[in-house]
Amino acid sequence: MVSVTVVTFNHESFIGPCLESIVSQETDFDFEIIVGEDASTDETRTVVAEYARAYPNIVRPIFQPYNRGVNYNLATVMSAARGRYVAHIDGDDLALPGKLQRQVALLEERPDVAVCFHNMRVFESATRAALGVFTPAKAPRLRSLDDVVRYGTVYANSSKMFRHDPQHGIAIDPYTRHVMDWLLHIQSAATGAVEYIDEVLGEYRKHAGATTIADRDRTRAMVHFDEMLYTAHRAGQLGASPDAVAFAESRLNYVMAMRQLGWGEALAFQRLIEASVAGGKRVNRRHQEFAYRYRNWPMLVRWLTRVWEGVGR
Repeated sequence: MVSVTVVTFNHESFIGPCLESIVSQETDFDFEIIVGEDASTDETRTVVAEYARAYPNIVRPIFQPYNRGVNYNLATVMSAARGRYVAHIDGDDLALPGKLQRQVALLEERPDVAVCFHNMRVFESATRAALGVFTPAKAPRLRSLDDVVRYGTVYANSSKMFRHDPQHGIAIDPYTRHVMDWLLHIQSAATGAVEYIDEVLGEYRKHAGATTIADRDRTRAMVHFDEMLYTAHRAGQLGASPDAVAFAESRLNYVMAMRQLGWGEALAFQRLIEASVAGGKRVNRRHQEFAYRYRNWPMLVRWLTRVWEGVGR
């Protein structure tokens, strides 16, 4: 009934616990685990092979002949899925007891729901220290395609389960090589309602410094920004309303404007903050309007932003 797709590369310390957390799930239905191993340079492949031997009726490994990249690897495991429902878990994350049963029960009860998510506990990889949850209580609750387009990846990719349609399934877009989760969520939401289970049913591993890599690497950050703008455009082609697309574009331009300001790039900040209000949408009304009004005094905006952030903490 369920195919669990897992993609992994150089996860020798993580893939064992990940697979163990899935094979140990107690369910009243059958499930398979399709593991795409992308020619790791460590012992990840050995661990995956051991689980395939130990659970030959559950674990189906796909060993890439050479490193194909996460897009190709994900497309491979998705196309191999045979279940009515597909759950995805990244190779360094964990499923908690009851995850699969809970999500299948919801999809069985709600034929209108195309995709469901749940919350995940976030922990620091090296120390196992708890860092909160992936989806905080104040985060918007996404119920529709337009919601997913407006607010992006509010829910973790490793918490997703969706209905499998082999004829009109999820297509991995080659353009989104680095930021693919959002477009995948959009494709699922384009076929029905979105539901959120407000329970912690998984654990999301955070590696030291992982969230700040894009902030430090400006080139990578701009690549991510370009892919997200592309995703917003694709959302319109997939049925999202013009209003939702405009809101998403405003949000993306606003966030990148503030990043550019933090990097001291005044001209880029001015250009992007102007783009963020061009469509008439306001993501963060007070701060966005302030940043736009005083865009010709970027150092003032930067200083007051730091003050506000300090007060917020």
